[in-house]
Amino acid sequence: EARPAIRILVGALDDDRLDDAAANVLGKIGEPAVPALVDVLENGSDRAKEAAMDALERMGGGAAAGAMEALVEIHIESKVDRLRNLSFSKILQIKDGGVEAARKYMKSKDVAVRERALNLLLRFGEEAIPAIIDALDDKETGIRTTAIRSLGDFGPAAKDAVRELTKCLSDPDGYVRSTACSALGEIGPDAKSALPALRKVAAEGQYKYQAEQAIEKIEGGGD
Repeated sequence: EARPAIRILVGALDDDRLDDAAANVLGKIGEPAVPALVDVLENGSDRAKEAAMDALERMGGGAAAGAMEALVEIHIESKVDRLRNLSFSKILQIKDGGVEAARKYMKSKDVAVRERALNLLLRFGEEAIPAIIDALDDKETGIRTTAIRSLGDFGPAAKDAVRELTKCLSDPDGYVRSTACSALGEIGPDAKSALPALRKVAAEGQYKYQAEQAIEKIEGGGD
């Protein structure tokens, strides 16, 4: 029965003489130690949190997956840069469950929290596309623009975003409209349903160049 030993080892994570050795042993124990480590991530001192993340790293991604929500919370909510940076590396190591954990924070009333959540989502690649599409409705112009640009970077893989990106062509912010033109162009032929809206933008004149470039790419006349 490892449970009593886990309790003792977890207690040692707050001791600068014992934290490294305790993290090493907890890492070897693996998944059975994860609930106790999550409790440290949620309620422990900064020192103990660092040591707990060290233990999770020693376990490897699969065994440590149960700590994902706690790690994402630290990355997005913590005021301590070192903890945020450490949790970020662990999140990318584990990956499983990261998109859903980060997606929850896109509903926060705090703009900075939503920005950090979106920036984290971008690191998960195509798996995060549905969550990034949701960000197109954000009240903050900068968040909408970042989401649009990232969807364009995904190219044809972001074809499910075409409908929402087309709506962005009518956004009150001009930079959002311009960026949406470019993103639709990067998606290419799968964005054909956006052509009428793009032609309207081109006819209006202000973003004629961006709209015409997008039309050319969608119709197959550009790279």
